[in-house]
Amino acid sequence: MTSMKKTTSLEVVGSAGICQCDVGKGCAASTHFRVVEEFNAAELIGAPFDVVLHGAVEEEVCVTCEEVLGHCIPQLRELVGIVAIMRVFDRRRLFGDELRFLRRSLGRRSKEMASVLEIDPSTYSRHENGATLSLNVEKSFRFAVGNGHNEVARLIGKNVSSLLDIEIAKIRNVKPKIRYDLSFCEKPKKLSYEERQGMESDHVWVVSTDKAA
Repeated sequence: MTSMKKTTSLEVVGSAGICQCDVGKGCAASTHFRVVEEFNAAELIGAPFDVVLHGAVEEEVCVTCEEVLGHCIPQLRELVGIVAIMRVFDRRRLFGDELRFLRRSLGRRSKEMASVLEIDPSTYSRHENGATLSLNVEKSFRFAVGNGHNEVARLIGKNVSSLLDIEIAKIRNVKPKIRYDLSFCEKPKKLSYEERQGMESDHVWVVSTDKAA
């Protein structure tokens, strides 16, 4: 498998090299890779809002029938962590599907998250299914997520402790359409030597914009 950047670890999402096209098409089962200029990774990472990656994803394609077999996404865990951090620092209220995504980004089960928030598991389950969190519990939830992704938060200049004092926006009747745009860039020079050495590659995910409709 070729990679876009030799120093970057890639994770393949998809069937990875196994072409599913009909024998009648004369498929030789050989593949090639091409860079996707703009790729919405929301479905692949389980995010309930748009996560658009710019020039950072490769797709594996059958050379005969052009069937896309999978996608290579660099630093997938770091990407999920950064998206989670961006959402908990966003003042807009959290909805149920976002709670679920953020919890899963930590690798926690709903009972574990309920324990962290000191609420009954059935109550927490209702929140993931649409019931609105109280402001205090939502702040605690945001802090728990931020604390779980603390290393990633530091890399993008976010102070997790400030989440306990975040001013959460008032509830809107219509859920905003959120979109985060990210690029995969060289490590910023402002990082300390220790921070740069602790990263898996010489590139890092950078949020370029976030939008709401």
